[in-house]
Amino acid sequence: MEYCGMTKDTIKKSKMSPDSIMQLAIQMAFYSVYKEMVPTYESCSTAAFLKGRTDCMRSATAATKEATLAILEDDAKNAKQLLIDCSNTHGQLVKEASMGQAFDRHLLGLKISAERKGMKIPALFEDPGFLRMGHFVLSTSTLSTNTIVFGGFGPVVDDGFGIGYNVSSSRMGAVISSHKKNRDANEFSQALVKSLDILRNIMNKS
Repeated sequence: MEYCGMTKDTIKKSKMSPDSIMQLAIQMAFYSVYKEMVPTYESCSTAAFLKGRTDCMRSATAATKEATLAILEDDAKNAKQLLIDCSNTHGQLVKEASMGQAFDRHLLGLKISAERKGMKIPALFEDPGFLRMGHFVLSTSTLSTNTIVFGGFGPVVDDGFGIGYNVSSSRMGAVISSHKKNRDANEFSQALVKSLDILRNIMNKS
């Protein structure tokens, strides 16, 4: 999917995070097709630390849910403010995750440590809510370079999408993959374009 109606620079002129707008568009696209909000994974670099790699930033938040429902279901009058709220929340999560304040890797480490030591696995790791929040239907990662236009990867669960995306100074784009028997990547791609159109129109309003 390639989209030229918005770029990194035009979004920044609206004083919003380009990454947050793409993440919101992805969640809006999924909701428009499937009528539900789902756990969303965004990889976040922890390169500030020695041998740091990535951690999980959970980009589906109360702010993105409120914006998605308000924009798609209620014709929100305060849509631009909702986008700003999403951007602010997203920015804070990026800061926290990049500085080691996320929890997914930490909990995974505790579980693996318990398994290696032959300890009983804490009940938390078998809780239905915990298992659901780890079932990343939307697994996403961005390329923050202009030297690579697009890159992709497969979904991490059978009923999920793998979404590699880029928000550059010339375009927005994504490589969207899915297991054909469970999800339709072409349908999702079309919904993503429509979501980006909606967000562009909101940002262009005074």
